[in-house]
Amino acid sequence: MRKLSVFGVLLLVLATIGVASAQSAPSVTIQMQATGGSKVTGTATLTQAGNGVMVSVKLSGFDPSTKHDGHIHVGSCAAQGGVVVPLNSITADASGAGSADTTENTLTYAQVTDGKHYVQYHTSSNPPGNPVSCADIPAAVPAQGGAPGAPAAGLGGVSQESGFPVALLAGLLGLMVVTGAGYRLVRKNGK
Repeated sequence: MRKLSVFGVLLLVLATIGVASAQSAPSVTIQMQATGGSKVTGTATLTQAGNGVMVSVKLSGFDPSTKHDGHIHVGSCAAQGGVVVPLNSITADASGAGSADTTENTLTYAQVTDGKHYVQYHTSSNPPGNPVSCADIPAAVPAQGGAPGAPAAGLGGVSQESGFPVALLAGLLGLMVVTGAGYRLVRKNGK
């Protein structure tokens, strides 16, 4: 009986640690929209990365085997401003799709999710050509409540990720049920 109690307490401690560490970094995914008559669309996900921000962009609709520069700009897709930081270039594969991940430590997640910036990719690289895909970065939903973001004004839409996985909670509930059933079975058999 004592061994079972120690085992139960250990499981509870591990579950608590798992829940505490499962809270993920703030993140927002925006829908990249075709601009300038292009067919280039996809997503850009911005995630807090320590004191910086990681930008993961996935686009399709490029001409095959072409290279494209991207940036975070100040302003919006409708009222464009200057480049704030460059993003890693995307080289399209044979189907016209490509992706790039950039970790930027000169800007914080809070700075780029202030509703005053946008992500944009261009027709070419070095120098960048005309814009082909763009999405406004919406203001982040405050950590204390607030509804998930609705589509951003202008081009592109948004989805805010909550950072607390439902699957983890379901797994913990299942673990508790199994532990309780095991305890009851051991107790019923008198061991």
